[in-house]
Amino acid sequence: MSFQMKKNKIMKHRILRYLFSLTFVATTFSLGGCIDTIDPSSTLTAQQVKNLTSSQQSLLNGIISYVIDINSWGSSGYPTNDWGYPCQMFYREVLGADFPVYSSNYSYWPSVESGTETRFKAYYTYRYYYNFIATCNNLASVIDPATASETSKNYLGIALTYRAMAYLDIARQFEFKPTGIASLDDKATKDNIWGLTVPIVTEKTPDSEMRHNPRAPFYKMYRFILTDLDNAEKYLQGYVRSDKKMPDLSVVYGLKARLWLDMASRFDKSSSDLDKAIAAEDSTAITYDKLGIHTARECYEKARDYARLASTGYSPVTETEWLDPKTGFNTPNQAWMWCLGYSTREQIPYIYYTFTSSVTTETDWGLTRAYEAFRMIGSWLYGRSDKVTGAVIHGFHLMQRVHMTVTSSMNL
Repeated sequence: MSFQMKKNKIMKHRILRYLFSLTFVATTFSLGGCIDTIDPSSTLTAQQVKNLTSSQQSLLNGIISYVIDINSWGSSGYPTNDWGYPCQMFYREVLGADFPVYSSNYSYWPSVESGTETRFKAYYTYRYYYNFIATCNNLASVIDPATASETSKNYLGIALTYRAMAYLDIARQFEFKPTGIASLDDKATKDNIWGLTVPIVTEKTPDSEMRHNPRAPFYKMYRFILTDLDNAEKYLQGYVRSDKKMPDLSVVYGLKARLWLDMASRFDKSSSDLDKAIAAEDSTAITYDKLGIHTARECYEKARDYARLASTGYSPVTETEWLDPKTGFNTPNQAWMWCLGYSTREQIPYIYYTFTSSVTTETDWGLTRAYEAFRMIGSWLYGRSDKVTGAVIHGFHLMQRVHMTVTSSMNL
């Protein structure tokens, strides 16, 4: 396939996706059971959208589609570094010390590992997550839980779960943490950026505040994410999903466990951060749910309790399932909590723009095995002999074999 043909195909894919995202359609989708009707008009009013379950459903499908969106940056020209939410997970691994880049030949990751061309990488991550958040806000903006049907409340719960996951990721990634490098840490002190995460944008944020929206302090962000998860837990009560691409209560509990563990480890290391969070509990400027804790130990206990709730009903794969070369990591089973995947050929404009091509070594067409851009862990990590090494190596082998899977929320 020529470069021009590939470019045309990608452009066609993006135009169709763009038109779909902007158009509300009065039709049925795979999750619906009846045809909605509206008064004839050239456009849908906000109230009509609220009354159309199918329209809400299209917005929900937009969230699911964005998680696997390829070339979301568009003008980057590097879709091999832009293949959806799993790409963000891989970015974080390469930015750390544990996943070295083996070769620059068809690897497409040396600039990330070396810290060169960092502006585009940071822009890409920031833009990806806020576009992700916007898709969740689009759905939340057309559902009033006070008058919504149970189905619409379920949709809202799913949107809030995805939004909470996105904010938990980006808040931790963009908050400046102590580096031990005096020049950087001194500048952070001078600029007064310690403890600041990212701006909070919801479906209720007015346009006038968009360009003057300050970064939220960590304790406010914690409370915002907790509020989203508390509401998601309420709206997903009794919800039975038909597909593990949709989060249910177990996923909400898993994200709560991750959130509380993040707070626990933070407050365990920094009593001053704990004091700031406690002092802000009664702030009238913060309208989100209160944390209601006074010690790091309480956070650890909450993380444990939610982890137990999340794992209820799941069990590890059997040896037979683990060793099955066809379905072991391609088919959701009793061990899978949450997943994503392609459902149509049109969602993959080019085979190299995928998680599988970039990470797995079992295919003979990807960037790894075909071009020897293999993934591995660092020699320092491999050389450690404690129990942590075994767990990490096991996790890495799992990552190599997994096929477009968002791992369990309980991988804390």
